[in-house]
Amino acid sequence: MRKIIHSCESEYYFVRNVIWLFFALNFLVWFFLTKNIKPDLTITPVPPGKHLMKFFSMGDDSFIYRHFGYKIQMAGDDYGTTTPLKDYNYAKLQKWFLLLNEFDPISEYIPSLAGLYYSNSQNPLDNIYIVDYLISFAKRDPSRYWRWLTTASYLSAIKLKDMTRVEEASKLLLTTNEKVPLWAKTVGIFMMTKKDLCSSLNLIASLEQEQFELLATDKVFSGKSPEENIFVQIILNRITEIKKNPQAAQKCKVSKYKIDKYKEFIPTKKDGK
Repeated sequence: MRKIIHSCESEYYFVRNVIWLFFALNFLVWFFLTKNIKPDLTITPVPPGKHLMKFFSMGDDSFIYRHFGYKIQMAGDDYGTTTPLKDYNYAKLQKWFLLLNEFDPISEYIPSLAGLYYSNSQNPLDNIYIVDYLISFAKRDPSRYWRWLTTASYLSAIKLKDMTRVEEASKLLLTTNEKVPLWAKTVGIFMMTKKDLCSSLNLIASLEQEQFELLATDKVFSGKSPEENIFVQIILNRITEIKKNPQAAQKCKVSKYKIDKYKEFIPTKKDGK
C-alpha cells in the first residue's frame, strides 16, 4: 500500500513539475519573441484603398462611414494619451475625409468633424487641407451645403489669410439660388479688405443684376434706410477706390464699366427727403 501511495505521489510531483516547466518555457518564449513589439501609436493612420474599405463594409456603407469616422475622430487619443492637433498629419486626414465621403456623400458628419474640430489646429497652415476639402464637398450642391462654404471662407480669411480661397468659396455661394441666406452669399465680400481690392471686385463683378438688386434692397442690410445698405456702401467704396487708381481695373482684369453699371440699381435719397 505504501508503495502505491509513494508511486502516486511521485507521479503527481512529476506532472506538476512538467506543467510548471511548460508555463515557464511558454513565458520565456513569448517574452523574447514579443519584447520588442510596441503598441501602434500612429496618430493618423494611412487610409486604405476604396476597394478594401468596400470589402470591410460588407454592403453596409453607412456603418463603415460612421465606424471609421469615429476612429478618425478619436485618433491620437488612445492608450491614455492626448495629442495636440498640430501633431496630426493633415494630408492623411484629408484623404480620410475624401475616402469616407465616397461611402456617404450626403451626411455632414465628416464635414462637421473637419470644419469644427480639426480646423482648430495650432498650426494655421493645416487649414489648407480643411478648406480644400470643405470646398470640394460643398461644390456638389452649394445651395444645400452653403454652411461649409461660409466656413471655408472664414478659415481662408482669418487663419490662412488666403483671399484666393475666399474668392473660390464665395463665388460658389454667389451663383447659387435664392435658398441661400444673403449674408452667406456675401460673406466673402465682407471679409475682403482694402488690400484685397482685386478679389472683392471679382466677386462683385460675378453678381447678376437680379442678385445685385436683391442685395441692394435687402431690409437686413439696409437698416433704417436703403441708402444705408451695408452691401451697397462696400461696393461704392470699392468703386471709389478703383476710380482713384485708373490702372486698378486693368490690373484686376475687371472692367470698371461692369462694376460701374451697378450704380443705377443702388437706392438713393430723393430730393427734399
